[in-house]
Amino acid sequence: AEGRAAARLEPYRNRAGVRRSRLKDVCAGLRQGPLLAMTFNSPYAPLFENWHRSCRHHAIDVRPCTVVFPMDPQADSVARRLGYATFFDPESYGDFQQRSDVKFGDGQWVDCLFMKSAVLGDMLAMGVDVLFQDADVIWRRNPIPYLQAKANLESWDFMFQKGGLNGIFQPLYYNSGFVYARSNEFSRLTWERILDNQCYCYVYRSQQVPVNIIMNTFRERGLRTCALEESLFLSGHRIPVKPKPDAGEVHAQAFVIHFNWTDGLATKVDRLRDNGLWYLDGATKSAETEPQASRTPSRHEDHAQCLVSHRLRCIYMAIPKNASSTIRAELRRLDPDVREGRCTEFTARTWRDYTTFAFVRDPVARVLSAYQEISMRLDGKTVDELPFTKLTPGLERFESFLDAVEKCPWDEHVRRQIDLIGDHRIDFW
Repeated sequence: AEGRAAARLEPYRNRAGVRRSRLKDVCAGLRQGPLLAMTFNSPYAPLFENWHRSCRHHAIDVRPCTVVFPMDPQADSVARRLGYATFFDPESYGDFQQRSDVKFGDGQWVDCLFMKSAVLGDMLAMGVDVLFQDADVIWRRNPIPYLQAKANLESWDFMFQKGGLNGIFQPLYYNSGFVYARSNEFSRLTWERILDNQCYCYVYRSQQVPVNIIMNTFRERGLRTCALEESLFLSGHRIPVKPKPDAGEVHAQAFVIHFNWTDGLATKVDRLRDNGLWYLDGATKSAETEPQASRTPSRHEDHAQCLVSHRLRCIYMAIPKNASSTIRAELRRLDPDVREGRCTEFTARTWRDYTTFAFVRDPVARVLSAYQEISMRLDGKTVDELPFTKLTPGLERFESFLDAVEKCPWDEHVRRQIDLIGDHRIDFW
Protein backbone atom coordinates (compact mmCIF):
# COMPACT_ATOMS: atom_id res chain seq x y z
CA ALA A 1 0.00 0.00 0.00
CA GLU A 2 2.81 2.41 0.87
CA GLY A 3 4.56 1.73 -2.44
CA ARG A 4 1.42 2.31 -4.52
CA ALA A 5 0.65 5.53 -2.62
CA ALA A 6 4.24 6.77 -2.99
CA ALA A 7 4.14 6.13 -6.74
CA ARG A 8 1.13 8.46 -6.97
CA LEU A 9 2.38 11.12 -4.58
CA GLU A 10 5.92 11.55 -5.94
CA PRO A 11 5.04 13.02 -9.39
CA TYR A 12 2.13 14.92 -7.87
CA ARG A 13 4.36 16.73 -5.39
CA ASN A 14 7.38 17.10 -7.68
CA ARG A 15 5.28 18.88 -10.32
CA ALA A 16 3.21 20.99 -7.89
CA GLY A 17 4.68 24.40 -8.80
CA VAL A 18 4.34 24.07 -12.57
CA ARG A 19 0.96 22.35 -12.35
CA ARG A 20 -0.61 24.89 -10.02
CA SER A 21 0.66 27.76 -12.13
CA ARG A 22 -1.10 26.28 -15.17
CA LEU A 23 -4.20 25.50 -13.14
CA LYS A 24 -4.29 29.07 -11.86
CA ASP A 25 -4.45 30.29 -15.47
CA VAL A 26 -7.41 27.99 -16.14
CA CYS A 27 -9.26 29.15 -13.02
CA ALA A 28 -8.55 32.81 -13.86
CA GLY A 29 -10.90 32.45 -16.84
CA LEU A 30 -13.78 31.36 -14.60
CA ARG A 31 -16.17 33.35 -12.47
CA GLN A 32 -14.80 34.70 -9.19
CA GLY A 33 -15.97 32.98 -6.02
CA PRO A 34 -16.28 29.32 -5.07
CA LEU A 35 -15.52 26.88 -7.89
CA LEU A 36 -16.87 23.42 -8.63
CA ALA A 37 -14.30 20.68 -9.31
CA MET A 38 -15.15 17.31 -10.84
CA THR A 39 -13.17 14.38 -12.19
CA PHE A 40 -14.25 11.37 -14.25
CA ASN A 41 -12.94 9.02 -16.93
CA SER A 42 -14.42 8.04 -20.27
CA PRO A 43 -16.50 4.99 -19.18
CA TYR A 44 -18.31 7.28 -16.74
CA ALA A 45 -18.77 10.16 -19.19
CA PRO A 46 -22.52 9.39 -19.52
CA LEU A 47 -22.96 10.15 -15.81
CA PHE A 48 -21.14 13.46 -16.20
CA GLU A 49 -23.28 14.39 -19.21
CA ASN A 50 -26.43 13.35 -17.36
CA TRP A 51 -25.46 15.71 -14.50
CA HIS A 52 -24.86 18.44 -17.11
CA ARG A 53 -28.30 17.79 -18.61
CA SER A 54 -29.93 17.88 -15.17
CA CYS A 55 -28.48 21.37 -14.74
CA ARG A 56 -29.82 22.46 -18.13
CA HIS A 57 -33.20 20.95 -17.31
CA HIS A 58 -33.39 23.09 -14.18
CA ALA A 59 -32.00 26.23 -15.91
CA ILE A 60 -28.64 26.14 -14.08
CA ASP A 61 -25.58 27.20 -16.08
CA VAL A 62 -22.72 25.96 -13.94
CA ARG A 63 -20.03 26.12 -16.63
CA PRO A 64 -18.71 29.60 -15.67
CA CYS A 65 -17.62 28.27 -12.27
CA THR A 66 -16.59 24.68 -13.07
CA VAL A 67 -13.23 23.13 -13.81
CA VAL A 68 -13.15 19.47 -14.86
CA PHE A 69 -10.12 17.26 -14.21
CA PRO A 70 -10.47 14.47 -16.82
CA MET A 71 -8.79 11.14 -16.18
CA ASP A 72 -8.15 10.36 -19.86
CA PRO A 73 -8.16 12.14 -23.25
CA GLN A 74 -11.64 10.90 -24.17
CA ALA A 75 -13.12 12.35 -20.97
CA ASP A 76 -11.30 15.61 -21.72
CA SER A 77 -12.94 15.71 -25.15
CA VAL A 78 -16.42 15.11 -23.69
CA ALA A 79 -16.08 17.90 -21.11
CA ARG A 80 -14.76 20.37 -23.67
CA ARG A 81 -17.53 19.52 -26.12
CA LEU A 82 -20.05 20.43 -23.44
CA GLY A 83 -18.32 23.76 -22.88
CA TYR A 84 -16.39 23.14 -19.66
CA ALA A 85 -12.92 24.35 -18.75
CA THR A 86 -10.67 21.32 -18.28
CA PHE A 87 -7.30 20.60 -16.74
CA PHE A 88 -5.77 17.34 -17.99
CA ASP A 89 -2.37 16.46 -16.49
CA PRO A 90 -1.68 12.70 -16.50
CA GLU A 91 1.97 13.31 -15.61
CA SER A 92 0.84 14.65 -12.22
CA TYR A 93 -2.34 12.70 -11.51
CA GLY A 94 -1.89 9.54 -13.55
CA ASP A 95 -3.88 8.20 -16.50
CA PHE A 96 -6.83 6.10 -15.32
CA GLN A 97 -8.49 3.82 -17.86
CA GLN A 98 -11.11 2.53 -15.45
CA ARG A 99 -13.66 -0.09 -16.51
CA SER A 100 -17.35 0.72 -16.50
CA ASP A 101 -18.07 -2.42 -14.41
CA VAL A 102 -15.76 -1.35 -11.57
CA LYS A 103 -17.10 -2.13 -8.09
CA PHE A 104 -16.73 -0.30 -4.79
CA GLY A 105 -13.45 -1.30 -3.20
CA ASP A 106 -11.82 -3.15 -6.09
CA GLY A 107 -8.26 -2.34 -7.19
CA GLN A 108 -8.98 -0.01 -10.09
CA TRP A 109 -11.61 1.85 -8.11
CA VAL A 110 -9.13 2.49 -5.29
CA ASP A 111 -6.49 3.72 -7.77
CA CYS A 112 -8.87 6.47 -8.89
CA LEU A 113 -9.40 7.72 -5.33
CA PHE A 114 -6.00 9.42 -5.34
CA MET A 115 -7.08 11.88 -8.02
CA LYS A 116 -10.06 13.00 -5.92
CA SER A 117 -7.75 13.86 -3.03
CA ALA A 118 -5.16 15.45 -5.33
CA VAL A 119 -7.66 17.70 -7.11
CA LEU A 120 -9.11 19.05 -3.88
CA GLY A 121 -5.58 19.57 -2.53
CA ASP A 122 -4.61 21.63 -5.57
CA MET A 123 -7.69 23.83 -5.40
CA LEU A 124 -7.22 24.56 -1.70
CA ALA A 125 -3.50 25.25 -2.22
CA MET A 126 -4.40 27.98 -4.72
CA GLY A 127 -6.61 29.75 -2.16
CA VAL A 128 -9.89 28.74 -3.83
CA ASP A 129 -13.04 27.79 -1.92
CA VAL A 130 -14.24 24.68 -3.72
CA LEU A 131 -17.09 22.22 -4.01
CA PHE A 132 -15.85 18.80 -5.10
CA GLN A 133 -18.38 16.24 -6.28
CA ASP A 134 -18.52 12.88 -8.01
CA ALA A 135 -20.16 12.49 -11.42
CA ASP A 136 -23.09 10.30 -10.26
CA VAL A 137 -25.14 13.26 -9.05
CA ILE A 138 -28.21 15.22 -10.10
CA TRP A 139 -28.75 18.91 -9.43
CA ARG A 140 -32.27 20.22 -8.90
CA ARG A 141 -31.08 23.58 -7.56
CA ASN A 142 -27.66 25.21 -7.65
CA PRO A 143 -26.15 24.35 -4.24
CA ILE A 144 -23.12 26.67 -4.43
CA PRO A 145 -24.76 29.91 -3.14
CA TYR A 146 -26.34 27.97 -0.27
CA LEU A 147 -23.06 26.26 0.64
CA GLN A 148 -21.05 29.48 0.38
CA ALA A 149 -23.46 31.35 2.66
CA LYS A 150 -23.65 28.51 5.18
CA ALA A 151 -19.87 28.11 5.35
CA ASN A 152 -19.25 31.83 5.77
CA LEU A 153 -22.04 32.52 8.27
CA GLU A 154 -21.34 29.47 10.44
CA SER A 155 -17.54 29.40 9.94
CA TRP A 156 -17.31 25.84 8.62
CA ASP A 157 -13.98 24.73 7.13
CA PHE A 158 -15.41 21.55 5.58
CA MET A 159 -19.01 20.51 4.91
CA PHE A 160 -19.66 16.94 3.76
CA GLN A 161 -22.67 15.10 2.50
CA LYS A 162 -23.76 12.62 5.15
CA GLY A 163 -23.15 9.02 4.14
CA GLY A 164 -24.93 5.95 5.41
CA LEU A 165 -24.26 4.52 8.88
CA ASN A 166 -21.60 2.09 7.69
CA GLY A 167 -19.46 1.14 10.68
CA ILE A 168 -16.15 1.60 8.88
CA PHE A 169 -16.93 5.30 8.26
CA GLN A 170 -17.55 6.19 11.89
CA PRO A 171 -17.53 8.39 13.86
CA LEU A 172 -18.53 11.16 11.41
CA TYR A 173 -19.96 9.16 8.46
CA TYR A 174 -18.83 11.81 5.95
CA ASN A 175 -19.13 11.09 2.24
CA SER A 176 -15.95 12.22 0.45
CA GLY A 177 -17.75 12.26 -2.91
CA PHE A 178 -19.46 15.57 -2.09
CA VAL A 179 -17.56 18.10 0.01
CA TYR A 180 -17.44 21.90 0.21
CA ALA A 181 -14.16 23.33 1.58
CA ARG A 182 -13.06 26.83 2.45
CA SER A 183 -9.42 27.49 1.66
CA ASN A 184 -7.54 28.59 4.76
CA GLU A 185 -4.37 27.57 6.56
CA PHE A 186 -6.11 24.95 8.70
CA SER A 187 -8.08 23.35 5.84
CA ARG A 188 -4.96 23.15 3.66
CA LEU A 189 -2.96 21.54 6.45
CA THR A 190 -5.76 19.04 7.11
CA TRP A 191 -5.98 18.01 3.48
CA GLU A 192 -2.21 17.63 3.26
CA ARG A 193 -2.44 15.10 6.09
CA ILE A 194 -5.08 13.22 4.10
CA LEU A 195 -2.71 13.10 1.12
CA ASP A 196 0.15 12.01 3.45
CA ASN A 197 -2.02 9.06 4.51
CA GLN A 198 -3.01 8.02 1.00
CA CYS A 199 -1.68 4.52 1.66
CA TYR A 200 -4.66 3.87 3.95
CA CYS A 201 -7.00 4.16 0.97
CA TYR A 202 -5.36 0.95 -0.24
CA VAL A 203 -5.46 -0.63 3.21
CA TYR A 204 -9.18 0.08 3.77
CA ARG A 205 -10.03 0.10 0.04
CA SER A 206 -11.84 3.40 0.58
CA GLN A 207 -11.00 7.09 0.79
CA GLN A 208 -13.73 7.74 3.32
CA VAL A 209 -12.06 5.83 6.16
CA PRO A 210 -8.90 8.01 6.39
CA VAL A 211 -10.95 11.15 5.63
CA ASN A 212 -13.29 10.48 8.55
CA ILE A 213 -10.47 9.57 10.96
CA ILE A 214 -8.35 12.62 10.10
CA MET A 215 -11.31 15.00 10.08
CA ASN A 216 -12.32 13.79 13.54
CA THR A 217 -8.74 14.15 14.82
CA PHE A 218 -8.47 17.74 13.60
CA ARG A 219 -11.94 18.60 14.89
CA GLU A 220 -10.55 17.99 18.36
CA ARG A 221 -7.93 20.65 17.58
CA GLY A 222 -10.41 23.25 16.39
CA LEU A 223 -11.20 22.37 12.75
CA ARG A 224 -14.80 23.25 11.94
CA THR A 225 -16.60 20.50 10.03
CA CYS A 226 -20.22 19.38 9.67
CA ALA A 227 -22.53 17.03 7.80
CA LEU A 228 -25.04 18.65 5.46
CA GLU A 229 -28.76 18.24 6.00
CA GLU A 230 -29.74 14.92 4.47
CA SER A 231 -33.07 16.06 3.03
CA LEU A 232 -31.27 18.79 1.04
CA PHE A 233 -28.27 16.68 -0.01
CA LEU A 234 -29.76 13.27 -0.60
CA SER A 235 -27.50 10.23 -0.45
CA GLY A 236 -28.01 7.04 -2.45
CA HIS A 237 -28.97 4.83 0.50
CA ARG A 238 -32.07 7.02 1.01
CA ILE A 239 -33.29 6.68 -2.58
CA PRO A 240 -35.66 3.74 -3.25
CA VAL A 241 -34.10 0.99 -5.34
CA LYS A 242 -37.45 0.41 -7.08
CA PRO A 243 -39.71 3.39 -6.30
CA LYS A 244 -43.43 2.67 -6.05
CA PRO A 245 -45.69 4.63 -8.44
CA ASP A 246 -47.69 6.16 -5.54
CA ALA A 247 -44.70 6.86 -3.27
CA GLY A 248 -44.36 10.49 -4.30
CA GLU A 249 -41.14 12.39 -4.83
CA VAL A 250 -38.66 11.67 -2.01
CA HIS A 251 -36.28 14.33 -3.29
CA ALA A 252 -38.65 17.27 -3.80
CA GLN A 253 -36.65 19.71 -1.66
CA ALA A 254 -33.15 18.44 -2.44
CA PHE A 255 -30.44 20.57 -3.98
CA VAL A 256 -28.43 17.49 -4.91
CA ILE A 257 -29.22 13.79 -5.32
CA HIS A 258 -26.16 11.56 -5.15
CA PHE A 259 -26.42 8.01 -6.48
CA ASN A 260 -23.69 6.55 -4.34
CA TRP A 261 -24.23 3.22 -2.57
CA THR A 262 -24.72 1.81 -6.07
CA ASP A 263 -22.14 -0.47 -7.70
CA GLY A 264 -21.27 -0.15 -11.39
CA LEU A 265 -22.29 2.17 -14.21
CA ALA A 266 -25.17 0.04 -15.51
CA THR A 267 -26.80 -0.17 -12.07
CA LYS A 268 -26.46 3.58 -11.53
CA VAL A 269 -28.09 4.30 -14.89
CA ASP A 270 -30.95 1.90 -14.10
CA ARG A 271 -31.58 3.61 -10.75
CA LEU A 272 -31.48 7.04 -12.33
CA ARG A 273 -34.00 5.92 -14.94
CA ASP A 274 -36.26 4.29 -12.34
CA ASN A 275 -36.37 7.58 -10.44
CA GLY A 276 -37.03 9.69 -13.55
CA LEU A 277 -33.60 11.34 -13.35
CA TRP A 278 -31.94 10.10 -16.53
CA TYR A 279 -31.83 13.07 -18.91
CA LEU A 280 -30.15 11.46 -21.92
CA ASP A 281 -33.21 9.62 -23.26
CA GLY A 282 -36.17 10.64 -25.37
CA ALA A 283 -37.64 14.12 -25.11
CA THR A 284 -35.18 15.24 -22.45
CA LYS A 285 -32.32 15.14 -24.95
CA SER A 286 -30.99 18.59 -25.69
CA ALA A 287 -29.86 19.98 -29.01
CA GLU A 288 -26.23 19.34 -28.04
CA THR A 289 -26.61 15.74 -29.18
CA GLU A 290 -28.30 15.23 -32.54
CA PRO A 291 -30.70 12.31 -33.15
CA GLN A 292 -28.79 9.32 -34.46
CA ALA A 293 -30.84 9.18 -37.65
CA SER A 294 -29.61 12.59 -38.75
CA ARG A 295 -25.93 11.73 -38.40
CA THR A 296 -23.87 11.18 -41.52
CA PRO A 297 -23.12 7.53 -42.38
CA SER A 298 -19.34 7.87 -42.20
CA ARG A 299 -17.60 8.52 -38.90
CA HIS A 300 -15.75 11.77 -38.25
CA GLU A 301 -12.46 9.89 -37.79
CA ASP A 302 -12.66 8.46 -41.30
CA HIS A 303 -12.36 11.79 -43.12
CA ALA A 304 -11.44 14.64 -40.73
CA GLN A 305 -8.19 16.28 -41.79
CA CYS A 306 -5.87 18.59 -39.89
CA LEU A 307 -2.50 20.28 -40.33
CA VAL A 308 -0.01 20.21 -37.45
CA SER A 309 2.87 22.65 -37.11
CA HIS A 310 5.34 21.66 -34.40
CA ARG A 311 7.21 24.89 -34.99
CA LEU A 312 4.11 27.02 -34.35
CA ARG A 313 2.63 24.51 -31.86
CA CYS A 314 -0.77 24.65 -33.50
CA ILE A 315 -3.33 22.38 -35.14
CA TYR A 316 -5.54 23.60 -37.97
CA MET A 317 -8.83 21.72 -38.52
CA ALA A 318 -9.21 21.84 -42.29
CA ILE A 319 -12.83 22.21 -43.40
CA PRO A 320 -13.21 22.29 -47.20
CA LYS A 321 -14.90 25.36 -48.71
CA ASN A 322 -13.83 27.45 -45.69
CA ALA A 323 -10.68 29.02 -47.21
CA SER A 324 -8.80 25.83 -46.38
CA SER A 325 -6.52 26.08 -49.48
CA THR A 326 -5.48 29.61 -48.52
CA ILE A 327 -4.76 28.64 -44.92
CA ARG A 328 -2.83 25.54 -46.01
CA ALA A 329 -0.61 27.69 -48.21
CA GLU A 330 0.00 30.22 -45.42
CA LEU A 331 0.87 27.53 -42.88
CA ARG A 332 3.33 25.93 -45.30
CA ARG A 333 4.91 29.33 -45.90
CA LEU A 334 5.40 29.83 -42.16
CA ASP A 335 6.47 26.25 -41.52
CA PRO A 336 7.71 24.17 -44.50
CA ASP A 337 7.65 21.07 -42.25
CA VAL A 338 3.94 21.31 -41.46
CA ARG A 339 2.30 17.86 -41.45
CA GLU A 340 -1.12 17.05 -42.86
CA GLY A 341 -3.14 13.96 -42.16
CA ARG A 342 -6.17 12.48 -40.48
CA CYS A 343 -6.84 13.76 -37.00
CA THR A 344 -6.42 10.28 -35.53
CA GLU A 345 -2.79 10.12 -36.74
CA PHE A 346 -1.58 12.62 -34.14
CA THR A 347 -0.95 11.86 -30.48
CA ALA A 348 -3.16 12.81 -27.55
CA ARG A 349 -0.24 14.82 -26.14
CA THR A 350 -0.15 16.93 -29.32
CA TRP A 351 -3.89 17.58 -29.10
CA ARG A 352 -3.54 18.51 -25.44
CA ASP A 353 -0.52 20.83 -25.70
CA TYR A 354 -1.07 22.63 -29.03
CA THR A 355 -3.50 25.43 -29.85
CA THR A 356 -6.29 24.29 -32.16
CA PHE A 357 -8.16 26.56 -34.56
CA ALA A 358 -10.77 26.31 -37.31
CA PHE A 359 -12.87 28.54 -39.55
CA VAL A 360 -16.61 28.08 -40.01
CA ARG A 361 -18.75 29.46 -42.79
CA ASP A 362 -22.39 30.29 -43.31
CA PRO A 363 -23.91 26.92 -44.35
CA VAL A 364 -25.93 28.37 -47.24
CA ALA A 365 -22.91 30.12 -48.77
CA ARG A 366 -20.85 26.96 -48.26
CA VAL A 367 -23.31 24.63 -49.99
CA LEU A 368 -23.63 27.02 -52.95
CA SER A 369 -19.87 27.10 -53.29
CA ALA A 370 -19.71 23.30 -53.05
CA TYR A 371 -22.37 22.95 -55.75
CA GLN A 372 -20.39 25.17 -58.11
CA GLU A 373 -17.14 23.28 -57.52
CA ILE A 374 -18.66 19.83 -57.86
CA SER A 375 -20.51 20.89 -61.01
CA MET A 376 -17.24 22.10 -62.58
CA ARG A 377 -15.44 18.92 -61.51
CA LEU A 378 -18.08 16.66 -63.07
CA ASP A 379 -18.27 18.84 -66.24
CA GLY A 380 -20.93 16.90 -68.15
CA LYS A 381 -20.27 13.50 -66.57
CA THR A 382 -23.16 11.43 -65.23
CA VAL A 383 -23.05 9.25 -62.12
CA ASP A 384 -25.84 6.73 -61.58
CA GLU A 385 -25.72 7.15 -57.78
CA LEU A 386 -26.11 10.95 -58.18
CA PRO A 387 -29.29 11.63 -60.17
CA PHE A 388 -28.68 15.39 -60.37
CA THR A 389 -25.77 14.81 -62.77
CA LYS A 390 -28.25 13.71 -65.43
CA LEU A 391 -30.22 16.96 -65.31
CA THR A 392 -29.55 20.23 -67.08
CA PRO A 393 -28.40 23.21 -64.99
CA GLY A 394 -31.25 24.92 -63.19
CA LEU A 395 -33.34 24.85 -60.05
CA GLU A 396 -34.44 21.24 -60.51
CA ARG A 397 -30.80 20.12 -60.77
CA PHE A 398 -29.84 22.08 -57.65
CA GLU A 399 -32.75 20.61 -55.65
CA SER A 400 -31.74 17.14 -56.79
CA PHE A 401 -28.19 17.93 -55.65
CA LEU A 402 -29.51 18.87 -52.19
CA ASP A 403 -31.49 15.61 -52.04
CA ALA A 404 -28.29 13.68 -52.83
CA VAL A 405 -26.39 15.53 -50.11
CA GLU A 406 -29.07 14.78 -47.52
CA LYS A 407 -29.25 11.12 -48.53
CA CYS A 408 -25.50 10.48 -48.46
CA PRO A 409 -22.86 13.24 -48.25
CA TRP A 410 -20.42 11.47 -50.56
CA ASP A 411 -17.92 14.31 -50.83
CA GLU A 412 -15.96 16.16 -48.11
CA HIS A 413 -17.11 19.47 -49.60
CA VAL A 414 -20.72 18.70 -48.70
CA ARG A 415 -20.17 17.03 -45.33
CA ARG A 416 -21.44 19.02 -42.38
CA GLN A 417 -18.89 21.28 -40.73
CA ILE A 418 -19.63 19.83 -37.29
CA ASP A 419 -18.85 16.33 -38.61
CA LEU A 420 -15.48 17.53 -39.88
CA ILE A 421 -14.69 18.90 -36.43
CA GLY A 422 -16.09 16.05 -34.36
CA ASP A 423 -15.41 16.10 -30.64
CA HIS A 424 -12.06 17.86 -30.88
CA ARG A 425 -11.37 20.86 -28.71
CA ILE A 426 -11.19 24.10 -30.70
CA ASP A 427 -9.41 26.96 -28.93
CA PHE A 428 -10.00 29.63 -31.59
CA TRP A 429 -12.86 29.97 -34.07
